[in-house]
Amino acid sequence: MKPSGIITTPRIPILVVGVGNLLMGDDGVGVHAVQLLQANHAQPGVVFIDAGTAILSVLGEIERANRLLLIDVIQTGAAPGTLHQLRGDEVAPPRTPRSLHEYGVGHVLAQISPDLRPSEILVIGVEPAVFDFGGALSRPVREALPRLVKLATGRVAHWQAEPLHSREQKPCDLELIS
Repeated sequence: MKPSGIITTPRIPILVVGVGNLLMGDDGVGVHAVQLLQANHAQPGVVFIDAGTAILSVLGEIERANRLLLIDVIQTGAAPGTLHQLRGDEVAPPRTPRSLHEYGVGHVLAQISPDLRPSEILVIGVEPAVFDFGGALSRPVREALPRLVKLATGRVAHWQAEPLHSREQKPCDLELIS
């Protein structure tokens, strides 16, 4: 029996979160990718979330995930349309944001409680070409989108084929604060 004030919620086996701003050109590629994944690759045990620019609002879901796949633009200076993969521990530490509009993947990963951190975190993305107001993806990013979706489906399939670790089989205990 759980102590009063504690609720148990099920863990999310695989959480796929698309991040970005659809109004800012290539910055919306993570949202486009997760929408395509949800429409064409939905399956049991996989939850897709279009976080848009409100990634901080899905922190609760991220903390319930066993495995987390984040999809966003990743700027390294490579050619536009280049695909990138980073493990969660490879994401650069965030600088202090001046506003909530500057909150990104690194900020959210830094906010995850250590005892609730997903067992595996992978960030995949594409090198952007433009961040202009208007919404359309640039040609290199638009052409990279199918490869990005294929990379995401491959990672999800790989995770689904792996056995669960003991942490992943346990429900998540959350304390109610009144």
